[in-house]
Amino acid sequence: MRTLTASDAAKAVIRRNTEEAQGKGRFDVFEELFADDFVDHTPQPNMTPDKAGVRKLYAYLRAAFPDFHAKIHWQLADGDRVTIRELMNHCERR
Repeated sequence: MRTLTASDAAKAVIRRNTEEAQGKGRFDVFEELFADDFVDHTPQPNMTPDKAGVRKLYAYLRAAFPDFHAKIHWQLADGDRVTIRELMNHCERR
């Protein structure tokens, strides 16, 4: 039986956020995954670098592009730190 490493667990959280919160607009999942004291170290212009700012960005994306989704092309993790390469597409047919 394989033990889940901290890196594997962190990558799973990022994957779930990308697929469910961003891709499907599941804001219940967003609330579950993002801590209240979350800090975005790469905030988008005119967005606050906190949980509210990210939620606002996701809501804007979903409103403007209802079929929006992102696809993770690779992930790299070191413990609980994860970086990803994702491409966002708002008109790709599934």
